[in-house]
Amino acid sequence: MNKNKITDGLRPHAIIVEDESSLSEIYKVALTQAGYFVQTIHNGTDAINHLKKVSPRLLLLDLNLPGASGDEILASIEDVDAYRDTKIFLISANARMGRHLASKVDLVLEKPVRFNLLIRLAEKYKPIRNEEPLIDLGSNFFNSVLS
Repeated sequence: MNKNKITDGLRPHAIIVEDESSLSEIYKVALTQAGYFVQTIHNGTDAINHLKKVSPRLLLLDLNLPGASGDEILASIEDVDAYRDTKIFLISANARMGRHLASKVDLVLEKPVRFNLLIRLAEKYKPIRNEEPLIDLGSNFFNSVLS
């Protein structure tokens, strides 16, 4: 299965799956400040359908969602090769469930998550610029700039 990489041409792609609009907006601002192109999804069913089409570099995932739970979303992408390089941050107020799923994600964060902490963690897990080309301008572009 070939997954599309979505970017704005300059920044790595992040998806936030969070049903609380106020939290989703705070997370979006934090990840944008950390250098990501961010999409938000507000229910689990939409997230599963969207994740069949794209594979982000960072997935910020709430556990308790309408439609499908964060646990169900994890199960839907668990063995998909396209998500091998996706970093997954699980965010939940349910510490026990977070610990239960810790082996399936890169980080478990307990709500409330501090804004500056989320920025620092997202920056830490951001791909190195040369690790994955996000845009190919081609040699003609560079030749025209250099001449």
